[in-house]
Amino acid sequence: MDLDRLESLGRSVEEQPGSPDGWLALAEALLDHGVPDLAQPMIDRAQGCSLHRPDQWKLLAELALRLGDRETARQALRTTVDLDESDAPAVAWLARVAIEDDHADEVVPILKKAIARGDHPELRRWLVQAVAASRPAPSTPASPLEPLPRGPSAAPLPTSSIPPGRVANLEPAGGGAPPPAGTGHPPAAKPTTASRRAPGSGGLRTPGSGVSRRGMAVMGPAGGSGFTGDLQVFSLPEMLEFLSQQRSTGTLQILSKHHSANVYLNEGRITDVDHPLRPSLLAVLNERGHALNARLRALPIEVMTDEAAMCRVALEEGIIAPDVLEDALKARIEDGVFRVLQWDESYAQFRAGPAAASVHEGFDAQWILLSVVQRVDESGDHSQA
Repeated sequence: MDLDRLESLGRSVEEQPGSPDGWLALAEALLDHGVPDLAQPMIDRAQGCSLHRPDQWKLLAELALRLGDRETARQALRTTVDLDESDAPAVAWLARVAIEDDHADEVVPILKKAIARGDHPELRRWLVQAVAASRPAPSTPASPLEPLPRGPSAAPLPTSSIPPGRVANLEPAGGGAPPPAGTGHPPAAKPTTASRRAPGSGGLRTPGSGVSRRGMAVMGPAGGSGFTGDLQVFSLPEMLEFLSQQRSTGTLQILSKHHSANVYLNEGRITDVDHPLRPSLLAVLNERGHALNARLRALPIEVMTDEAAMCRVALEEGIIAPDVLEDALKARIEDGVFRVLQWDESYAQFRAGPAAASVHEGFDAQWILLSVVQRVDESGDHSQA
């Protein structure tokens, strides 16, 4: 241990206790000599002083990382960049720390701003990774669903007690004409006591095994162009299978106590699933080793961060093969259905309407459900994701 250096630094901080440079230098020396317990108080003293230069904040970030204090390090790097926006290495360092600590969304605008000042290959690479790792904010439902009855109270109501337009009173099988395809209204059928889960299906009814109508007993109108239902009675796979059979177009909104999600359909095909943990398309491609190829990184920033534009340009210029892009989109939908399937005490509301804008025409619901069933069976985990 270089005692002379430590003694010199000690005298320096005694003579200028209000200078953060001395405390930071002393902390660095103590860390170099393997005494982190003594270094931490020195860092605390430095933070109590007035740090006003970018190099001071950058050194603080380095020392905090060496001590394992990543929160302090990230905030110090953020201040470094705020004080010196031209410091590309500091921006890259901040991006790495933020992505590793699951704060990628914080650095996306910082990276865009830095690249706009002067394109930098390393910053562009970090921007791709940050966008891929970013998580969208949890969606907020436009309006909560009206609580619906469950259990014994969910039996069909007498005809005389049903307001006009309600579908709670289901006619016996074969009675009445079926509704037009695509309206989203359940067909007339006698409620059964069939289970919503088939043996060996991992807790799901295997697509193609038939749609139970028992859950329709608690379904009601949704603005005259859809229906609502309790997913404890009428399962999500059954509802998606029914909408697929009806070739319905619109949005199926799922609400639980803490989450909300939207499943978008176009003529019965699932085009996308929006949920709180929905990854970006770049994230899905990144998992498959495609997001960081040089040609994709060379795209303009506004294209790279716009999924529709990125898909269009990537396909037109042959950057991503069509089957690779389709597999990524399908995997994201399957993951969304899998996650939503595990929510507890959920309600669903379908509203018919124009197809939502999508980069793909949609995937067959039964094939999506088959993949989800397989994933549930393989994971053996039915708890909420």
